[in-house]
Amino acid sequence: GVFLAANRHVLLESSAFFGTEFKFHFYDMDFCRTASRAGLRMSTWPIELIHESSGAFNTDSWKEMESVYFQKWRN
Repeated sequence: GVFLAANRHVLLESSAFFGTEFKFHFYDMDFCRTASRAGLRMSTWPIELIHESSGAFNTDSWKEMESVYFQKWRN
């Protein structure tokens, strides 16, 4: 989720948007599932970047968003 790129018009036409329920964590996974459900294809591209965050795995905010994510996508 460090870098996501998309064509604005394609997203608008397919109604693939970021879920407003996600404050930060899991927004990327939710968006990809939403886009896939809308029939959009995703891929990766080999770019180089430096992401210097140590992350926030298993923090209270991460656990909260994990719960939101699994409630939304449990089926």
